[in-house]
Formats: sequence, structure tokens, C-alpha cells
Amino acid sequence: MLKISLILTPNMLLFFKAGMLRSLHNFMKIKKMKKAVRFNADYPNISHGKVKNYTGDFIKYELIFLPLYLTGQIFRLISS
Repeated sequence: MLKISLILTPNMLLFFKAGMLRSLHNFMKIKKMKKAVRFNADYPNISHGKVKNYTGDFIKYELIFLPLYLTGQIFRLISS
């Protein structure tokens, strides 16, 4: 028997300049989540680090950048 647990992982599909992730930073701070996914048209990438939100608090989480063609593979990719 295969048991799958689904965890809410915020994902973003935005058409803004690079670096415009303020709403994601705030969501990650409020929900205290450790991993987020952002879909874009670039190469797959993983970003680790701390960012500062609008209140000046530091938020630490893993941000996974995935190209749009990998949306069907999201569960496989974030579970590894």
C-alpha cells in the first residue's frame, strides 16, 4: 500500500520582474513553511537562504524554481 501525504506548498506563477516575491515571503513567515515552489520560464534551480520581509524580519526557506513544463512532475520533485 502506498501512502501519500499532501502538504500545502505555496507556488507562484507571476509575470513580474525578478525579485518581486514579497507576498511569498510574507506567506512563508506566517505559515512557518520550509519549502516553496515558483514556476517560471528559466532553468530548474534551488535557492537556500534568508530574506528580509517588509517588516525587517528574516525568513529562511528553500525556494525551488521550476520551468512551466515540469508542473506535472511537482509532487515527484518536491518530495525528493
